[in-house]
Amino acid sequence: MKTQILGILFTAAFVVPALAGKAVMNTSKEPTTGRIVYVHANQKSLSVKAKDLESSTGFKISAATKVTLDGVDKTAADITKGLYATVTPKADDLVTAATITLSAKPITAPAPTPAPAPAPAPAEAP
Repeated sequence: MKTQILGILFTAAFVVPALAGKAVMNTSKEPTTGRIVYVHANQKSLSVKAKDLESSTGFKISAATKVTLDGVDKTAADITKGLYATVTPKADDLVTAATITLSAKPITAPAPTPAPAPAPAPAEAP
């Protein structure tokens, strides 16, 4: 019974803020870059709004999440609304952040790697 109640409270801690801020929990293996629009009071979760998306993307923050601010190691307590971030999810748990790279200035998301150009057709022999 206690486990069920804790599960409901834990889920509510992520669902209620997500609904209020139109956030969806992360489902992508790719990093998410944008402005932090929500940070849970106990730094257990955050939402990042990418520039051209209507909704923000939510992530859990674990004790193992590595946080840096302009290249300097920080803690989850240093994460504040309004900062810019690139959040990389854990490979085995896409909802949990593996790394959070913070900056006071906008971060440019890396451009997708272009596909290699097709090889030229072989020249015909005379």
